[in-house]
Amino acid sequence: MASIQTIEKQTKVPRKLNVCAYARVSCDKDTMLHSLFNQVNYYSRYIQSNPGWNYVGVYSDAGKTGTKGSRGDFEQMFNDANEGKIDIILVKSITRFARNTEITLKWVRAMKDINVDIFFESEGIHTLSSDGEMLITLFAGAAQEQSRTCSLNTLWRVKRNFEQGISYGGKDCLGYKLKMHTFTIVSEEAELVKRIYNLYLEGNGDCKIAKILNNEGLKSKTGVLWQKNAIRTILTNYNYTGNLMLQKTYRIDYLSKLTRVNKGEKDMYLVEDNHEAIISLETFEKAQELRKARFNRARKESEKHSFTGIVVCGNCGKNYKYKKTNGKGKYECVTYNDLGKAYCLSKAVPEETLMLEITYLLKIPTFDETKMRAKIKKIIVKENNMLEVHFVNGKVEVIIWKDRSRSESWTPEMREKARQRNLQKGGKE
Repeated sequence: MASIQTIEKQTKVPRKLNVCAYARVSCDKDTMLHSLFNQVNYYSRYIQSNPGWNYVGVYSDAGKTGTKGSRGDFEQMFNDANEGKIDIILVKSITRFARNTEITLKWVRAMKDINVDIFFESEGIHTLSSDGEMLITLFAGAAQEQSRTCSLNTLWRVKRNFEQGISYGGKDCLGYKLKMHTFTIVSEEAELVKRIYNLYLEGNGDCKIAKILNNEGLKSKTGVLWQKNAIRTILTNYNYTGNLMLQKTYRIDYLSKLTRVNKGEKDMYLVEDNHEAIISLETFEKAQELRKARFNRARKESEKHSFTGIVVCGNCGKNYKYKKTNGKGKYECVTYNDLGKAYCLSKAVPEETLMLEITYLLKIPTFDETKMRAKIKKIIVKENNMLEVHFVNGKVEVIIWKDRSRSESWTPEMREKARQRNLQKGGKE
């Protein structure tokens, strides 16, 4: 007779689940940061107190709106989930996760595909449950509508403020301290603003002014080196006239929150004699006229040239830009042009030299930009007059170019000036 034995089933010990939480606040004000701190503390303690969970951490974003999909820790959390580091994500509510229905569903579905559950505590929804997506769609739609309503209310309030001459938001700028919508002059900074305008009207460009201030060891408002963009911002800031122009920018919509310069799409509001002026309106207008004339001249001169986007600095890695000096074209490193040789020791290359050397290298009778761009990917300018030419097919060639002699580089105007100086010193023609 056969012997029958019962083999008891083996009970698997469930593995601990890897659990994290996500917390977000939409701005970085003190009250919001305090709320974020509380969220992080709560979830850290909550997850670590559960014996069946491994604490992965709390991912958090401050000052990030829920209608946008681009958030640092938010994206890092999903990268970690994709790598198998997370099983469950805890979130206080759908509004803390996202206020955009499309973004919410996109990430929920992405996590479902890899079997990662998201639990929204306030709504009591698990995304891996059978009715999870339906409920999330309803709640996310409501959250998005709430965001739209809040945005419309804010826009209405901002518009009323504009109509009464009250600015919305704003921050300190060089020369002014902004507090409770009031501009107060900072004397030492105001003198620097005046000096920048004077330097500009004397014929110095944005880059030259930045170099002058950097050479004197003066720091910008943010405590870093002066850049041409900072100078440009000062030279185009209408607030320095004591008048205030409101709604110079606007947001496209409440979802993207993208900001655009107002070029007539929205009303603008001029508040005259709003605060103490640092420069006169006449000085400001002169600077704008000069800037417009320089811009038109620069635009005409900087129309795409043969080597634009191809020549690269071997010292700092920035592109070379085309310049015209004394009637001669050349390519010069952007860093050197903006900040000077103290920040990049690169050397300019004459346009004529580049054309001759590339023509010879490609073995063509005359320079042809189309043929050059079809074969050459980039040209790296290195020390000792070396050009490292990288071809599209991966080949690399090295060229050593010669400097023009001083007499060859002189224009007729330069020769005439030298002749006049010689005559003044008592020399002979």
